[in-house]
Amino acid sequence: MKLVEDWRRAHRWFSTRAMAASAAVQLTWISLPESLRSHIPEWLVSTLAIGLLIAGALGRIVKQDDKA
Repeated sequence: MKLVEDWRRAHRWFSTRAMAASAAVQLTWISLPESLRSHIPEWLVSTLAIGLLIAGALGRIVKQDDKA
């Protein structure tokens, strides 16, 4: 396994940010008390997490301009 050339800049990539947001959504969901979770449809959380992961995958294959 080899790292990409600019791996040190991974925190700036849209794909990394989208996958981190997906993880944050899922971690927030499991940390909520059941009384709050009952007011939010589970399909909404799943759809949001999956959508962010798909956006991350698309962001990884799309050339992003270097703004640094």
